[in-house]
Amino acid sequence: MIKKTLAALLIGITFSGCSTDDNPKGSDEAPMYFFDLKGFIADYAQQMQSAKPRVEKKVNKDNSESQTLTLDSVNWEKELALLTESDINKLAYKDKYQEASIGNCVVYTALDSSLNTRLLKVCYFDDEVEQIYVERREKNLLYQSGQILNFYPSGKYSVEAKQKIKGLGKHLFKTSIEIVK
Repeated sequence: MIKKTLAALLIGITFSGCSTDDNPKGSDEAPMYFFDLKGFIADYAQQMQSAKPRVEKKVNKDNSESQTLTLDSVNWEKELALLTESDINKLAYKDKYQEASIGNCVVYTALDSSLNTRLLKVCYFDDEVEQIYVERREKNLLYQSGQILNFYPSGKYSVEAKQKIKGLGKHLFKTSIEIVK
């Protein structure tokens, strides 16, 4: 009896992992429901790694005096990681965002309050991405964080992050990177 129950349980677990895929058979690419932020940023990071532009990076904590660095080399994947993490183009999110067109922008707004990426706005000029704006939020028992990301493929990127850590207080961080011509 126990063996039959275990066998049935194993079969159930095995087949519960199987799911239907929205991809046609033979397709290696995941379906795209929204703007492919992850792919766009990966392509941009690769272009910047090859081009090796000189950048000016400013960092500020709690509205103190900004520290400015001029860098000849930047790890673009690392610098743009928050944007990559903000990608909403996942099968699990298919029905979790509302899409609206406002002028030359497409705005994706989270319908589920548990999602970290609350808003993604992609603006275009002459069919090219001109700006990507993201609002993120993370919250648990010990930590709250809100981030506003502004990315311009022409060479500017900024992050404004507010953090509240239980027992350590609130902090505001601002970081910006701009390509120096």
